[in-house]
Amino acid sequence: MLQNKYVKRIPIVIIVVMLIGMFYINMNNNKFFKMNFYEIFTIASILFISIYFVEKKTDTRILNVKIEETLDIIQGELSKINAELFNDSFERRDYTMISRRISNKIALLEHYSKKVNIEEDVKFIKDKTQELDMMICNHLDNVETLRVVLIDINNKQGQIEVRIDNIFKKIY
Repeated sequence: MLQNKYVKRIPIVIIVVMLIGMFYINMNNNKFFKMNFYEIFTIASILFISIYFVEKKTDTRILNVKIEETLDIIQGELSKINAELFNDSFERRDYTMISRRISNKIALLEHYSKKVNIEEDVKFIKDKTQELDMMICNHLDNVETLRVVLIDINNKQGQIEVRIDNIFKKIY
């Protein structure tokens, strides 16, 4: 880790050494620091435009990473809803916590969906998770019927995962 820290600083050191070298070579050149307004304006505008686009791209990349992390959490929580969850020691609280985490993450996705143009997919995921939630909540009192309905639960999970994959394709 320490070596990696120094490796990242090597290009900066090289640039600083080159700038000092250029300054030393051009010390006797009187025209080196003389620039008209047009040249200064051109350099400044190119500098500001490039900084703007780099920052905008960085913000988009960070947003995409956050969306990806949120989708991974949703997929992880959905994968917990399986036959092992609905065993003999099943407690309603376990499913309620999973459901709450999924709905919180979907609300976060809804907030950022307009910026990345994934509104339809997020709405579909929200609708399917609500259907999944209603299906499970209707049978929470009887674990045996939950095991029977598990095929339908897996079908809904598959539909949600397909849409999550579509979002991954859109953001990258």
